[in-house]
Amino acid sequence: MKDMALKRTDLPGGLRLPLAWAKAHERQLRWIVVVVAIAVFAVQWVRSAVNVQDGDFYLHWQFACRFVQHKLLYADGLHIPYPPFWAMAWSPIAALSLPAAKMLCYPLSAAALALLLWTLDRLTRRQLGLSSTRRFWATAAALAIASRFLVRELPECGPNLMLLALTWSAIYLWTRHRDLAAGTCLGIGAALKCTPVIFIAYFAWKRQWKLALTGTAAAAVFSLAPALWQGTADYERHVRLWLTHLSLGTGQVDPTVGVLGPETLQNLSLRPAIARWLMHLPPGHPSRLDQPGYVEFLDLAPALAGR
Repeated sequence: MKDMALKRTDLPGGLRLPLAWAKAHERQLRWIVVVVAIAVFAVQWVRSAVNVQDGDFYLHWQFACRFVQHKLLYADGLHIPYPPFWAMAWSPIAALSLPAAKMLCYPLSAAALALLLWTLDRLTRRQLGLSSTRRFWATAAALAIASRFLVRELPECGPNLMLLALTWSAIYLWTRHRDLAAGTCLGIGAALKCTPVIFIAYFAWKRQWKLALTGTAAAAVFSLAPALWQGTADYERHVRLWLTHLSLGTGQVDPTVGVLGPETLQNLSLRPAIARWLMHLPPGHPSRLDQPGYVEFLDLAPALAGR
């Protein structure tokens, strides 16, 4: 597919010179973007090494240590939104000190991001038909738009990026008629966090039975795997605790209250983010954005905003 570039005569006069300059210096601009990306990655790596207890990675490490040591995973409310398999998946880092674990795991976030970008490129290359130049700048623009999320995700060593990469890898494998591998990827993701279950349900709705059944079976196997280490009785107790706290959190009518209590601004999930603009939050509320530009469009009741 040929590039659908605008003709010079179609451009406003004020844009012709900057665009011509950018085209002439495109290679140098690419290198600037690459250097900035590497610098951001390095700064976040150093930041994660200095502030080892910042973010959720510290909680993942604690969770893994408790699993290895046969302790109660959810004591003091630690990681109650996560199933026991989450602790098992992170258990290898329990053999390391917190600083060493964080430093060694940090590159995993970059690897997960690279896999995600490669997968999305493979899925869309034929449909978009972008040249290598446009593909680079489209990727750079997408990363810039998502930078707020990435800057937070990188110091936590990318667990959400890994889940996203697993899910899109499953979709890519499905397009290559590798349903068993695709279902396994979705099953692992679903055992770690509930969100990929939506994709298993979607493929079942589309009558992709092989993938849906493989995903369901893999999710069940990996979800039950912690019982091999914890023992049946201890595993059952943990699952009961997890489901109890999960039901209490998801049953909240107030969208600014989650499984862990009032949602903070650091929680970038969709439900509390939208709720901040739909309902009145008093000054000092963890979900309130105390900035001059903050506007409450509506003053909805929590139950109505939660719908």
